[in-house]
Amino acid sequence: MSVPPPQVVLFPDLIIHALCNHEPSRAILERWRDGKIRPVSTRSLLERYLKTLAGLGLNDVALRRWIWWFTSPRCSVYLRRSVAADSSAEGVCLCSVLAEETKSEVIYARPRPGDWPPLAATTIVPWTAAEDFLKRQSGSQ
Repeated sequence: MSVPPPQVVLFPDLIIHALCNHEPSRAILERWRDGKIRPVSTRSLLERYLKTLAGLGLNDVALRRWIWWFTSPRCSVYLRRSVAADSSAEGVCLCSVLAEETKSEVIYARPRPGDWPPLAATTIVPWTAAEDFLKRQSGSQ
């Protein structure tokens, strides 16, 4: 019996860095493509992803492909219901609550000065830099 891939929450900055071909963020998306991780998202987080992708200049066809990747049960865990923080939460809180509810960790590209680490009062789930996640995953294989 095979072990299912770990569920993770992708912080939107990771997608930006990955599409700009920055390692190790790109490697995280490749792990997703290869079925080695399963991102968890909700409608609110999906809207943030799409806003981020549209800001990078992706057209409607490309955005629809991303919607499929984020909502297809073959590739991701898409929760049709809202989590507690969905309606008005900013990104750190939204990702933290979703990760806590789904027993996942949040993977981010790199911290912004002054924003990191998230305050302990904001999050109790692990926030892992893409580089650290990849090192840990390669060490466990």
